[in-house]
Amino acid sequence: MILKAPLIYEVEVEGRIERLLVTKKRIKQLYFRYDAKSRMFKVSAPILTSKDFIIKTFLGKYQQIRKLKKEILYEKDGYTYYRGNLVSFKKLNDMLNPKKEITNLTSLYSNEKKSFKEYIEGRVRYFEHLMNIKVPYNVNVRLYKSIWGSHRLNTKTISFNIRLIHYSDEVIDSIVIHELAHHFEANHQKKFYDIVKKYCPNYKKHHQSLKGGLFK
Repeated sequence: MILKAPLIYEVEVEGRIERLLVTKKRIKQLYFRYDAKSRMFKVSAPILTSKDFIIKTFLGKYQQIRKLKKEILYEKDGYTYYRGNLVSFKKLNDMLNPKKEITNLTSLYSNEKKSFKEYIEGRVRYFEHLMNIKVPYNVNVRLYKSIWGSHRLNTKTISFNIRLIHYSDEVIDSIVIHELAHHFEANHQKKFYDIVKKYCPNYKKHHQSLKGGLFK
């Protein structure tokens, strides 16, 4: 039974703002879940729980709680993020390809793979010129489970995760720069990140967006 209207708390954590939608109920402990559509953590709390206690608990368990995002990272209730914008699959279908049905992630990835490859290949060419890479890389797009990109110097090939299609253009650029930086440095050492940050000063922020499923 809900006893009070929900409250919204904003909490700064790891350089970004997380929003908590708090509802007081006749329960004995706190419960957290993540709502992809509103991009808020929904909190059910006992009636007398203070704001300070809720925030303290959230911060203390953040590394565990943030994993809730990953369970529903790419779609929920007929909605998904496309290039940083939250849209319904129906609207996405009308916007991208009215002749084909885009109703879920599988059909989105299948129908948009070619156009996304063309887009990301254009970004690779742009940053190759900027980074003075003379021989252009081959570009592939595929579905990966746990990586955003793969660089192979011996075949001059970079492969990108189709799931990048959900993120903002700035986040996509950060991965392009990351993979092209491997042209100069194979390992993730200081020299490598110096190159990345030269062309993407906000790389750390974008990396956190990828880890946390922050699409905008």
